Amino acid sequence: MSQIPNFPQDLLDQHHKWHEPLSHPELPPSRLHKAGERDSGTEFLTFHRDFMAQVMAWYNTTAFTTDPFDQPAAKASLVAPWTVVPPEIRALDEWARWKDDAARLDSAITPGPTRPSDFESRDSLGIFIETNIHNQFLHAAAADAYGEELVRSPHTSPGSTLFYKIHGLVQHWASIWARRYAMRGSPSPVFDPSPPIARGDFAPRSPVYNPNNRPGRARG
Repeated sequence: MSQIPNFPQDLLDQHHKWHEPLSHPELPPSRLHKAGERDSGTEFLTFHRDFMAQVMAWYNTTAFTTDPFDQPAAKASLVAPWTVVPPEIRALDEWARWKDDAARLDSAITPGPTRPSDFESRDSLGIFIETNIHNQFLHAAAADAYGEELVRSPHTSPGSTLFYKIHGLVQHWASIWARRYAMRGSPSPVFDPSPPIARGDFAPRSPVYNPNNRPGRARG
């Protein structure tokens, strides 16, 4: 786990602004729905998928000179997503409070009627993740487990490789829910947030981040 060299300040500010709207008055408003309100869960998932895709576009095309980021295999591994909460975090005392929530999010893909413990919509899933295990546990737990304070604050966390592991896990949870939802035979289309932006469904009109407004890519 490590700090990403020369991480663009404007990306840090965009993420901070979304989580804390008053933090950067010089930037235009970005978050549309307060945490816990209707549609805030969908926005949470969408923003972070969108944001990570933009960061990875910079990260993957930057020729770093700092070890281990100058090694292609290590560079990719450092930001590889978690698909389960790792053992170092599960070893923390506070994990006992959150293990049932994680188990609910990790539920196996099961066809048939909706189970009582499942989420009725992508929005309710996103609200559950953001207001509980994400905001109250994952970032602080990662900082404690790996001794990396950078990941604790929304202003600095995108500069840590741990951020992409945490939000990769969030995207994984959203993806397995989407597949589970589809297997229940719902007639409604489901947006699977796992793939990077490919269809242009959010990037051109995203209210949360426009990469064309960002300065040139840094080299680290």
